[in-house]
Amino acid sequence: MYIRTVKVPSSSGTVNEYVRVVESYRQDGKVKQRVIADLGRKDFLQALLPSLERVLRGEPRLANQPADVDILETWTWGPVLVIRALFDQLGLGTILDFVCDRQGRRFVPRWQRQGRVQVHFQQLQAWYRTLDRLTAAKSAIEVSLYQRLRDLFSLQPELVLYDITSTYFEGQGPAGLAKHGYSRDGKAQNVQVIVGLVMVAGWPIAHHVWAGNRVDGTTVTEVVRDLVQRFAFRRLLFVGDRGMVSEDNLAALAAEDHGYLVGLRRRRHRQVDAWLQQVDETRWVDCPMGISARERKPPLKTRGQEVTGPDSPQRVFVIDSDERRQYEQAKREQAMERTRVRLAKLQQRVADGKLTDAEKIGAAASRALQAHHGYRYYCWELRDGVFHYAEDPVRLPQEKRLEGRYVIATSEKAIGLLDAVAWYKQLMEVERSFRHLKDVLAMRPIYHQVEPRVKGHIFVAALALLVQRLLERRLDDANVDLSAPQSLQAVETVRLVNFKVDKNRRRGVSTPTGRASQVLKAVGITETAPPTPAEGPAEVM
Repeated sequence: MYIRTVKVPSSSGTVNEYVRVVESYRQDGKVKQRVIADLGRKDFLQALLPSLERVLRGEPRLANQPADVDILETWTWGPVLVIRALFDQLGLGTILDFVCDRQGRRFVPRWQRQGRVQVHFQQLQAWYRTLDRLTAAKSAIEVSLYQRLRDLFSLQPELVLYDITSTYFEGQGPAGLAKHGYSRDGKAQNVQVIVGLVMVAGWPIAHHVWAGNRVDGTTVTEVVRDLVQRFAFRRLLFVGDRGMVSEDNLAALAAEDHGYLVGLRRRRHRQVDAWLQQVDETRWVDCPMGISARERKPPLKTRGQEVTGPDSPQRVFVIDSDERRQYEQAKREQAMERTRVRLAKLQQRVADGKLTDAEKIGAAASRALQAHHGYRYYCWELRDGVFHYAEDPVRLPQEKRLEGRYVIATSEKAIGLLDAVAWYKQLMEVERSFRHLKDVLAMRPIYHQVEPRVKGHIFVAALALLVQRLLERRLDDANVDLSAPQSLQAVETVRLVNFKVDKNRRRGVSTPTGRASQVLKAVGITETAPPTPAEGPAEVM
């Protein structure tokens, strides 16, 4: 641990210097720092320095010295304040009254040092039963929250973004849910569940949990039907990624008079290559760039053009991205070089007579081409006992046409190119939400072995994502340049303290730092004192 000073501007424009105790720790192979204690303003500490030195040396208090203060207990209080305020704004406190005690009582865990979860078994079971009740009420809770969001932010529910991820189990998991399937976490050896997230206007309004072997495209009609029946959506524009696209799904959407805006699989859709060849290099329209693209020198452009005629049953746009092209070209060149090395070694083995059987040579060539998708770039033949390989004259040009380009299709006649690109790019918000769910909000891994508790675990993470989204909205509205995790870290300096002054027990809250004050103000918090408990015990066991 070490001492760090930070300068923080106050609302009056003056700059105050604060002293903090900071600890270094290692996480995921990286050295990070966290604040252990905020000691207060440097000028105040300087005034207290003589008294502090006497205390540290064990000298008695002077006759005119203020009363001794004994710190009994301290708790991190700032994040609790922020989350309580956001809960109230979302109406979550009222909605979750059946599981929450909002009477100002302090929960006291009963520690038990055994096993992975180190609390008393009875408390653990009480928490788990709370998950069971939460899961049972999920349908009604999501609808109530959506109605609250609609009232708060005037949501327009026409544009629905949907995507899927997976999260894995440590252990066997419940038999009905825990299945092997395509893992987005790189944990193919672990059983998993599939999680689908529905977002409207940037807000997560619903999620679904399926068995780990569920195929992405088979979930679409179920999700749309749920939005119509449970949330009373009349007509929606479904925005989904390539895994959601099938002729059956698009037909089902059209049959219910819903629209769609979807990405197409570039290699599996039979018409994509033909559309790419229809591109007119003189007809590109520049699209707005993201922040990262604008910061590059020269800036990386995104362009688009429509390649279908006015009478086409669906409209198709080809999008060309410099940033995507740089990435995909580098990956192709890397894969080609790795494949070339394997093919060259195979060629040498055949030339040296170490491999002569044609069937075994073919099997070795197949393995070499499969390892890094080399079949997309190279072809081979065995001619007069000599192994030859070369760049594929058909497939390689197709791959180069794909680089930096993707294709989106829509049923909507009134959508312009720029709107189509902007709405499709909003799917990245869903992907960002998945990263927060998994890494920040601890949705993975799952240890529960009972299905309702698995779903309850995921529901808690989804609720936390909603609260985080509201925090980001409040910070943005107040022009506070902090992310949600940064803001919660800033308010950790607000501490609730139980202390004694000459044997009299008291309670107080530490003064927020400049950044913490900005966060509290953005969320609308003016009173930092804890609520007074109702009649009865002040603590809950």
